Amino acid sequence: VATGPHPLDNKPNANASPNAGLAISTFQGLLVYTASGELRGVDALGGFESMLAPQLAFGRAITIETVSEGPTPDGLMLFNLYQMDTRTARILETTPVVLGSKPDRLELIDGHIAVSSGGVTVILRAPPQN
Repeated sequence: VATGPHPLDNKPNANASPNAGLAISTFQGLLVYTASGELRGVDALGGFESMLAPQLAFGRAITIETVSEGPTPDGLMLFNLYQMDTRTARILETTPVVLGSKPDRLELIDGHIAVSSGGVTVILRAPPQN
């Protein structure tokens, strides 16, 4: 096991596009850099750990807030699911999701978005790509 700081491997990858940049997703948002290292886009959705770490697929970063937008009339909670462009970090789509508790896991599976909240998992269809 290596310890201490290590530089990132910058050797070309045969499978990567020569114009590919870098997207970094965290609990606080998304950073997108160009292949030359310039910041291309940033999207932060709120305070400390206000969303689950974005999952990347097909040019999109998908995340859900962990702070409720408020209660629904039937006592559940409303959370916003965001789809961001991985080239610019711009929000492409916002979808309200009703859950019984704070979401604790988000996964992308075969064209679907799985959001787990406590002991319940909700499966949403991922919208078709334009």
